[in-house]
Amino acid sequence: AGTPAVLAGLAAMYLGAYLFVSGKRQTEGRDEIKTGTCSSCSAQGPTRYLEFKECRAYLLMRQERSIKGDLCASCAKNIYKAFTAANLKLGWWSLPGLIRNPMILCFNHVNHQRAKALPALNSIPSEAHSAARSGLN
Repeated sequence: AGTPAVLAGLAAMYLGAYLFVSGKRQTEGRDEIKTGTCSSCSAQGPTRYLEFKECRAYLLMRQERSIKGDLCASCAKNIYKAFTAANLKLGWWSLPGLIRNPMILCFNHVNHQRAKALPALNSIPSEAHSAARSGLN
């Protein structure tokens, strides 16, 4: 009964350290909300530097990709939803995926919470967001 508790404690410490280090590295000097161009849809408005990761696991290996840049609230939400769905569906199918996917889900959740602080854009051209969404598939 003691071994699972020790393993769970070690996993929690590892996850906490990973989130702390990756969050610090990602946000150094780029955490502020600014007015600019969204890296995904090219709309002008409030943006924040964010990064979202996707993990796909295949028996003995995994593939990871990320989208990072100054994103508006709408694009950040759409990327978060698409990557979370892919991670939940495809991220568990290997030993490396079993280890890495929970960390990526937490990492994306932290960035999604940061994106929620962004004000919504009122005048986003719908075709720009449609094009940005189609690039996620």
